[in-house]
Amino acid sequence: MGTSKVNAVEKYVNTKKKMQKKISVAEATARSQSVFTWRGDNVLPEEWIEKVTETLINPINTMRELDGDMYVSDYNKICDTLYELENANAAIKKERCND
Repeated sequence: MGTSKVNAVEKYVNTKKKMQKKISVAEATARSQSVFTWRGDNVLPEEWIEKVTETLINPINTMRELDGDMYVSDYNKICDTLYELENANAAIKKERCND
């Protein structure tokens, strides 16, 4: 395959990716897909996982660097995220019982 054909294929793929939009929370709800709550906002599962990961990275890295010790602010972030995990877990269990 020539260089121009490869570039054309890459351009086509990139255009298709740009055209594909993430579905909104409203669309997910209409399609009966899971929607989670993160600090009062409804988010899609992928977004929720990103938020959990972003929230835990710094506190856990700090704890590693301090050989198990942690700052109180990091402890609070971890506890808040644990509550989010517990709420999501409860919502998943409730959803499974309703199916």
